[in-house]
Amino acid sequence: MQGSNIHFTAMVFCLWMYKFRKVDGFNCRTGDPPLWESPIKRCTVHINWNCTQSESEAVLLKTWIKDDKDTIAQWKRTSDFTVENGYVGRLEQYNENGLILNGLTTKDAGYYKLVVIFNRTDSLIHEEISSFIYVPSIPSCEAEIYMGTNSSHLNGGNDTKQVSPCDGGQIPAFIIGILGVLGILILVISSTVICLCRKQKLLQNDLGEMHNGKGKELIPLSSVPGSPV
Repeated sequence: MQGSNIHFTAMVFCLWMYKFRKVDGFNCRTGDPPLWESPIKRCTVHINWNCTQSESEAVLLKTWIKDDKDTIAQWKRTSDFTVENGYVGRLEQYNENGLILNGLTTKDAGYYKLVVIFNRTDSLIHEEISSFIYVPSIPSCEAEIYMGTNSSHLNGGNDTKQVSPCDGGQIPAFIIGILGVLGILILVISSTVICLCRKQKLLQNDLGEMHNGKGKELIPLSSVPGSPV
């Protein structure tokens, strides 16, 4: 009976592991999607400057973005590198490395165009800075793009890379595999131990009965027909 319980528990454990095999972030999801589906992740996209041509222009650009309240930074979803209608995100934070925009989720994975419009009345430069970036959904929905300078305009670079996962822990597939192997090993070892214990107990019972004279009566060899004794 005990062995059956262990087998049932192991079967339930294996089914549970199979059901949740696609979960890649318990603490990084919004809403209430099924746990076995890929959860929604709230992500941040960083845009850093690579000052390869004009350090002063990059500094000026940073100053504008940092100080000018009329500066607009938006993410727009793109299709075949054509900007679609729709507002995706806004400039939320500035640091010394560039722009940080928040609000993208895995449902928004795809190609995006960052549009930065400088709306300054005291400047002759009214530039729209565009750059395409691909935001992946698995395993990380955070991406980084480096933009170089060209005169007063930042060219759209195509050097994108994943930098780190979204907020929240992830369960890599190999860990799930290791847990599954451990579960099978526990099942095999426990079944073997139970079988050995049962055999040992039966042997001890037989020896105890024989020691107490309750075992089967031994037949003398002299009474066996054909015995030389």
